[in-house]
Amino acid sequence: MAGILSARGYELVCAKSLRDAELAITRIVVKGANLGHWMLTEDELRAIKEVVGTFEEQIRRAPIADIEADFKNAKDIAGF
Repeated sequence: MAGILSARGYELVCAKSLRDAELAITRIVVKGANLGHWMLTEDELRAIKEVVGTFEEQIRRAPIADIEADFKNAKDIAGF
């Protein structure tokens, strides 16, 4: 969602930040499955916090209609 709202012009987020956060989440999930509990490194936390912080600002600025439309489109693309 942060990437989609960024493309609409609401608080830009760079592709590298999105990639870093996605990789961090993937690593956390894999480690959690292997270890039986969730853990994250400072770098993983930092990557996720950066994108979540941007998303928080985006949803403050974007009209709810834009957020709803983008969420529906993302769900349709993902097949949910």
